[in-house]
Amino acid sequence: QTSLQGMSKPMLFDGSNDAVKVDDAIGDLGTTSASVSMWVKKSSTSGNQYLWDARGDSNGGTGYTYIGDGATTLDNSAGTRYVDGAAATSVSADGKWHHVVISGATINVAEDFKIGSNKDSGLTTDTFNGEINEVSLWDKTLSLAEIQTIFNNGIAYDVRDTDLGYSTTYGSSNLKGYWRNDGASTWTDLSGNTSSDGDVSGSPDTILLPEGTTLGLDTLAF
Repeated sequence: QTSLQGMSKPMLFDGSNDAVKVDDAIGDLGTTSASVSMWVKKSSTSGNQYLWDARGDSNGGTGYTYIGDGATTLDNSAGTRYVDGAAATSVSADGKWHHVVISGATINVAEDFKIGSNKDSGLTTDTFNGEINEVSLWDKTLSLAEIQTIFNNGIAYDVRDTDLGYSTTYGSSNLKGYWRNDGASTWTDLSGNTSSDGDVSGSPDTILLPEGTTLGLDTLAF
């Protein structure tokens, strides 16, 4: 597993106009065979709050996940929902980190991929209120064992790990996007397969954190 990497200044999503847009047509990741993994921390249940949306400005793509207004239920276009390493349909708004995965989804990033907002181009509709980190996009159905590997290692875990089939020499052919919350300007794509950086919209606040802090683990992610 990856150890503590130092201090980071992740951005906060304000539920108004803070979001991340990967303005790149990553492509068709498969019918019922794609996955999205991310860590979320949420304390408000007000309004629909999108975790991600691949439909694009002109609705040319496919796939989304959001948390419904006044609820904790995960609504997604297709696929099996997992929370904290187990099949589940809701994520608690308790202000703690939770690992959310949609596996076996139908995802086509024909235009762009938005994090923390719905498909609308203004990036101000159904926005997320809280924190999102470690977003990975796959053109494979992540198995329960793979999902639990990510969850059990915590936020500090780097999904570019040989445990998930990643080759440090050539990259994982299945990892199509990987964004860590690395500030209020740009989220760099770390997948090694594309250069699909995410541009931050709005004027988000940031906080100073030791990387590795996560639910049930210490600051070294053990």
